[in-house]
Amino acid sequence: MDPGLYFKPVNFEIYNHGGRFSKLTLGYQIQKDTLKSGDLKKGEIKVALIGAPNDTKTMNKGTSGAPGEIRKHLYQLSNIEGFRGIVDFGDLHPGKKEQDICYALRDIVEYLNDSGIVAVVMGGGQDLSIGIARAFREEEAFTMSVVDSRVDLKTGRQVTDASNFLSRILDENPKLFHLQMIGIQSHQVSPSILKYLRNLTFPFHPEIP
Repeated sequence: MDPGLYFKPVNFEIYNHGGRFSKLTLGYQIQKDTLKSGDLKKGEIKVALIGAPNDTKTMNKGTSGAPGEIRKHLYQLSNIEGFRGIVDFGDLHPGKKEQDICYALRDIVEYLNDSGIVAVVMGGGQDLSIGIARAFREEEAFTMSVVDSRVDLKTGRQVTDASNFLSRILDENPKLFHLQMIGIQSHQVSPSILKYLRNLTFPFHPEIP
């Protein structure tokens, strides 16, 4: 499988203002490893950044521009000392049909997982998260991390959307090994939802005292 066929490469000049990243920035190391990814040996790529410029099946319009906005800030952060192997694959091609990007994302994440590479998906609606999770229904070691200010989880029969997509994932993936919530804000989350996560032994950060 050649992952490069699925992506439009990153134009790093957009994010370094046509010049060069400082050697102290994360952008410098990501660009360096990305451009040399074809020469990296097995195991040297640890994290793959994937842009999903899509908002066709979400009420949160504008998520198609999220990959670019995230890169704009991410690349300016300080480099992680001693850590290499973050490669930015670029943005997924949209495909001819709406569901094509979901199928492509599922295949890519499954391929990366088999190669021991952590996939970080930027942008897109939460329908894509459901599609990714479906690729690992029978994978007992499947671990999923979600960066969000809220926990999009509800009980009862409801139409699946961005506000309750985790309910669908938990229902369809009874073998889910680990779900980790990162960046949640306590005033945005019901105490009953936090208790529910604790009962499932799924952690959330920051932890609420």
